[in-house]
Amino acid sequence: MGEYAQPVLKKSRWFVLIWSIPLSTAIVASFLLFNYYQNRGVAITIDFANGSGLVANKTKIRYEGIDIGMVESISLIKGENKVRVHARLHPSAAYLACKGSLFWIVQARFSSGGISGLDTILSGKYIQMRPLKGSSETQTRFVGLDEPPMGDETLPGLFISLKSKELDSLTPGTAVLYKQIKVGRVEGYELLGNNEVKVFLYIEHPFAHLVRTTTRFWNVGGIRVSGGLSGFKVQTESVASMLTGGVTFDTPEKNQGQPAPQGQVFSLYDNRDEALSGVIDQEDDDFRPGIIINVSFENAEGIVSGKTVVKFKGIAIGKVLDRTITPDLSRVCLTIMLHPLAEEASRTGTVFWVVKPGFGSHGFSGLSTILGGRYIEVRPGKGEKTDDFIGLAKAPLTEDGEAGLYLRIASEMAGSISAGSPILYRQIEVGRVVGVSLAKDTESVEIYGLIFAQYRHLIKDTTRFWNSSGLTVKADMGGVKLHMGSLASLVTGGLEFETPVGTGKPVGNKALFTLYPDQDAARELGKFIQVSFENGADLKVGADLRYRGIRVGEVKDVHLNSTMDGVVAEIHIDQSYEKLSCKGTQFWIARPVIGLKGVAHLGTIIRGGYVEIEPGNGGEMVSKFIGLETQPMDRKDSLQFILTCSHLGSLHTGSPVFYRNLPAGSVLETRLRGDGDGVDIWVIINPPFAHFVGDKTLFYRSGGVHVSASLDGIDVDVESLEAIVTGGISFSNAYGFGTALASESRKPLFNTYKEALAADLSWKEFVLRTNQTGSLSVGRPVYYRGVQVGQVLHVALSDAADHVLITIGIKDQYAQLVRKTSLFWNASGIGLDISLFSGAKVRTQSMDAILAGGVAFINPEDGSGVAPAGSRFVLYDKPEEKWLEYQRKLPKFFRP
Repeated sequence: MGEYAQPVLKKSRWFVLIWSIPLSTAIVASFLLFNYYQNRGVAITIDFANGSGLVANKTKIRYEGIDIGMVESISLIKGENKVRVHARLHPSAAYLACKGSLFWIVQARFSSGGISGLDTILSGKYIQMRPLKGSSETQTRFVGLDEPPMGDETLPGLFISLKSKELDSLTPGTAVLYKQIKVGRVEGYELLGNNEVKVFLYIEHPFAHLVRTTTRFWNVGGIRVSGGLSGFKVQTESVASMLTGGVTFDTPEKNQGQPAPQGQVFSLYDNRDEALSGVIDQEDDDFRPGIIINVSFENAEGIVSGKTVVKFKGIAIGKVLDRTITPDLSRVCLTIMLHPLAEEASRTGTVFWVVKPGFGSHGFSGLSTILGGRYIEVRPGKGEKTDDFIGLAKAPLTEDGEAGLYLRIASEMAGSISAGSPILYRQIEVGRVVGVSLAKDTESVEIYGLIFAQYRHLIKDTTRFWNSSGLTVKADMGGVKLHMGSLASLVTGGLEFETPVGTGKPVGNKALFTLYPDQDAARELGKFIQVSFENGADLKVGADLRYRGIRVGEVKDVHLNSTMDGVVAEIHIDQSYEKLSCKGTQFWIARPVIGLKGVAHLGTIIRGGYVEIEPGNGGEMVSKFIGLETQPMDRKDSLQFILTCSHLGSLHTGSPVFYRNLPAGSVLETRLRGDGDGVDIWVIINPPFAHFVGDKTLFYRSGGVHVSASLDGIDVDVESLEAIVTGGISFSNAYGFGTALASESRKPLFNTYKEALAADLSWKEFVLRTNQTGSLSVGRPVYYRGVQVGQVLHVALSDAADHVLITIGIKDQYAQLVRKTSLFWNASGIGLDISLFSGAKVRTQSMDAILAGGVAFINPEDGSGVAPAGSRFVLYDKPEEKWLEYQRKLPKFFRP
């Protein structure tokens, strides 16, 4: 055998080259992908209450004036009235996405402090952020702010706040002034739980040292004028602060305090005098180091902090430093500094009272206060030292008090009655009012009276007191009645009383009585009640209280309530009708009504309104009620139900409901149906019209004028003038009453009376198909050989919107006229056919069809059967000539 050459194996270089290409590609792709994610940044979400002005891939996020991110998309948060902004921060700003970071939308803002965000007018809104200083915890979900945040803690300077009863003219940006130099600004404000306002201030760093712990702040907006018999005082600041408002401050020179710390809370005073009154008084050398005491009075009328003095036998021994209201709002507490030598005035038994000008049965008093202002007189006591006292509104009767009978008399209002007013018996003064205060329930007042010892036997438990202050005039159709008390009661107010002869038992001290508005009310038998109304217009003293037209009582007094936001009617119910004043009873004022349909309650135009009453369900008897402004809509014999329609139109809450052009009810409420496909209208029908509403009653809109024309003439359908002007709903029983309608039933509301009649007839319906409706609409007639046998019930587009479907209704007695091969055409108006050789040919229908439009049909002579309800036909634009020649006869059994 020969020897063969051995093969030599060699590695191919092509193998390495082929696999190096995809490997290199993978390495490059991995690098690019890594670089993409490395430079992509951090994705965050921010929830805002409103996303107006934000645009995806356009709105930027900025920090310190530099773009650090972009809004990528905006979406709604399901179930919340908020939007969610999806944004991405640049890689270099990723560290800013930390816990506590704040985001808000920057837009143009105009305020008294200036204009901000002006650049957004051209560039559009953007999102500003502020990271929390020192925060390092990563966070990607944030809740945006509605307004820019208050107080940037990264800024140098001082952040403090003020507490005030009112915001006044302070708004973000309002200047903070010192010596009329702007040293800061108002950052914002918030309402506290105790109804006070907290105002946040920023004091710039160069001026922060000016604010001390004893600094006083006050408002300098506008022009402030104060004055009295001693003269007038006008306070103004700079012109800028007069126009835009502002806050200024000062620190007492002798009480500098310490530098104010961050966040300290100060009080905001109304003016400089109020802010510095206590400081100035305490620096008065005549009173330092004085004795501080507190004296509470029923009111502080005429008392001025820093000005009103305390006198003992004509010599000033103290001064009022401050005035505050007690927590229960019943009294005013005065902080008084006494001279060090007036130590005896700070002992128990000391009496303080306010000296003011007055005129009583004993003549004039306190004339010096007319020029010098009121002051506080003191009578030192002899007991232990104390710093709390109860002040009197009037000088005590005697040095040691006065013997007699002390009474409490309850009244809705004090009126002109005050301490010192006389208590009269047969026009003789037998006692005096010694005080008036708010009752514990804060809804009435208690008058404290003293009956002199020699007259105390006149008071029994059946005694009745009435207000004899001033001049009382009663006028009505029966004449004019004038009552005038004594001269003293005319000037200072007063009370009178009488006791029925031979009745009652003696009473002890602090016995409680009721104050009647006048003598007639005090003498009447029956019961007094109080009814509060929001508006007392047309209600006068002497007005009747009526139940179903019968007078059952009388209004004895009408006055403002204690909060001055309504009126209180004092009503006397005759004794035989007292049971009407039970829990649940409703009261309302019957006022004159003048409308297009005429005048109602004509008597009230002359005598004023009267009060109507609807008794409750009995049970507990009460004496205070809340009155209604209008007649109640939930009376026991009224009817409430729901009308349904496709649109609301001119109807609204309060729209009238008419029956035979008489007002029978009104619309209580309108609401979009739950499926969004229509409107529900809640209606109430008042008695006695509720008895005319049954399940066959037809309801239709009654506003406007409806005109229809035919050969017989023009028919104009007009409702009452009031319905034309105001719109409303009418109802009719043209097809009978049926059965009584149940409460909360649902009934359709038709657009017109004709539509309501058509919808209630028994129709056999068919559908016509056409390309255009022409002049056809709901209510147009359907003719057979010129006789109307039905009408158009509905017009709508087909599902594909490529043609129109017209639903017609044929009356039952004519239903056999429609055959399976019946031919229908549009019978509206006049048609004109023009031919070059045959000339012009005019096609006309009946005059009714020309005026009103309609549909006509005919039956070919092919013996076809009756078409079933719902059959569909083509509606032609015009008939062919041969159609009009058809003379098909129907079976003899057909008779309309």
